[in-house]
Amino acid sequence: MESGRNVQEIALNNPIILTQIMKQTSTPLLTCRQVCKFWNDIVLTLPNPRLALKLNHEGAGNNNDLVPFFDLCFTLDPRLAKRIRASTCEAIHSFAAKLTYFCEKFTNNVQILEVSIEYESCVKSVLQILQNFCPNLKQCWISCKFGKSKNFKLHPREEKILHVRIPIKSNLTLFTLRARKVTPFLTNFVDMVLAAAPNLSGITLPWGVCPDLGNSTVLESLKVEVDGRVGPCAMHVADEILTNLSKMVDQVRDQLVTLSFGYVGRKRTANLRWLEPENGTRFHLPGRMAKLQNFRNEMAEIFGCGDLLRNVETLKSLAIGNIFLKSGRVSEILRGIFANKIFGSVSTLALMEVYGDPCILDGLRTAFPNVMRFEMDTYHYLWPDFCDKGDDMKLGAILAACGGWGRLTYLKVTMAKYPYKIGDMIRNLLDAKELYAGLKTLQILTHDGIHPYHELTEDEADSFKQVIAAMDGMDEVSIPELHFSSKSEELVRNFVASTTKLSKFNLIAGDPSEEKEDSD
Repeated sequence: MESGRNVQEIALNNPIILTQIMKQTSTPLLTCRQVCKFWNDIVLTLPNPRLALKLNHEGAGNNNDLVPFFDLCFTLDPRLAKRIRASTCEAIHSFAAKLTYFCEKFTNNVQILEVSIEYESCVKSVLQILQNFCPNLKQCWISCKFGKSKNFKLHPREEKILHVRIPIKSNLTLFTLRARKVTPFLTNFVDMVLAAAPNLSGITLPWGVCPDLGNSTVLESLKVEVDGRVGPCAMHVADEILTNLSKMVDQVRDQLVTLSFGYVGRKRTANLRWLEPENGTRFHLPGRMAKLQNFRNEMAEIFGCGDLLRNVETLKSLAIGNIFLKSGRVSEILRGIFANKIFGSVSTLALMEVYGDPCILDGLRTAFPNVMRFEMDTYHYLWPDFCDKGDDMKLGAILAACGGWGRLTYLKVTMAKYPYKIGDMIRNLLDAKELYAGLKTLQILTHDGIHPYHELTEDEADSFKQVIAAMDGMDEVSIPELHFSSKSEELVRNFVASTTKLSKFNLIAGDPSEEKEDSD
C-alpha cells in the first residue's frame, strides 16, 4: 500500500470497483463526472449510456442565436454524443438545424436518439437524419405530441424522401413511437424504419399503427399503446384495426417474450370509452405463444385473453386491467382463471380496475401461489352507483387476500380513495401485521386528492405505533397522503425516528422525495 493512501482512496481509484458502482441506476452520473478527470472518464466509457445531452438545454443556445450551440459542438467530448435528446419546445427551424448538424458531426457516435415533437413536419427532419446519418444507432425513441392539427403534407418537391430507403441499421434493436394522433405520414415512417432494422428486439407502437412484421425475425417485445394525453375521447375500434392487429401479433406469436397492450399519458378518464366495431366481437389473441413470459393487457374489454392464458406455460409476469369505464371484464377474466388453471411460474402480478365482490380475491393465492410482487389498482374513478352499492374494494379485504402469499416481498395498492377516517386505515394495517413479516416494500396510494386532517386519539396512536413496529423489518414503507394535525404529525415522526430508520418510512403528506435525472 502506498504511503498516505487509505483503503477508501485506493478503492475509489480502482477502475473495476468504480465501474461497478457507476453501473447502479441510483448513482448520479452527472455529479460523478464533476469529481475528477478519472471519474469523468469512467462515466463516459460505460457501455450503456445513461447520460443524455439535451440539445435544447439553455447552455446550448436559444432560438435566435445558434452560435453558442455550434461552439459547444466544436468543444464537446464525442463520448457525450452517445445519447442525445431534442425537443421542439424551441422554434421548428432551430430544432431541425441543431438536430441535423449534431447528428452529422457526431454521426458515428450517436447510439440513442430521443426526440419529442410538437409538429408533424418535424418528423421529416428525423427521417432525413435516419436516411443520412447515425449508422451505429441502437435505440430510437420518438414522442409525437401533435393532436388536433391537420395532417401534415410534404411539399411535392419533398415527397421523394418517402421513396428513398433508410440504409440498413443493423445495430438498431429498440424502436419506440408514441403519438397522440396517427397520420398516413407516421404510418409510412414506421414502415421505413422497420424495413431498415432487421435486428429489432423491441417495438412500441401507438394504437392504429399495424405494420408488417414479417421480416422482424428476432423481435421479442411488442407493445401497443393508447395515448390519453389528448384528453377525454372516444376510442375507435374499427374492424380494420382489429384485423390488422391480429395479423401483426400472429406474425411474431412464436418469438415474443413480452406482449403489452397498455395506456400512456393521463390517468384513466371518466369520458374515455371505446366504440364497438360493427360486428360487435372482441379481438382474440392467439391461443398459444410458446415463449411468452410477460403479458400486460390494460384493454381487457377489447382483447379477450382467455384462450391465451389457458395455454401459456412460460408466463412469469401478468398484468390485467381496463382503461374503459364501468366494465366488469377484469373480474370475469379472474373467475375464468380460477376455474381452469394454476400459474405456478408467475412471480409478478398486477390487477387494474378491480371492483365488486371482494371474494373475487380469495382465489388469487391458489391460482398464483408463487407471487413475489403484487400490484392492485382498485379504480381511478368511482361512479356514484358503485359507491352507493359499496362496490369499491376495501383496503382490509385486499390486505387479507395477500396474507397467505408466503413469498410476497413487494406490495403496491392504489385505492380509489383512502378510508375517510384514518383510524379505519390504521385498524386495517394492524389487522394485517402478519403480512409484513416477509415484505420488503409496501406502498399504499390513492387517486383521491381530498384528505381531511386527522387528530389521532390515544388508542389510534397506540395502534399506529404497533403498525410501525411491525413494519420495522421492511426496506420501504410509503403511505404518502396521510394528513395529520401538527401534534399527531410530531408524535408519528418522533416514534418512527426512535424505532427505526426514518428514511425508509414515508407516512405523512408532504414528506420530501428525491427525483434524480441523469442528463447533461
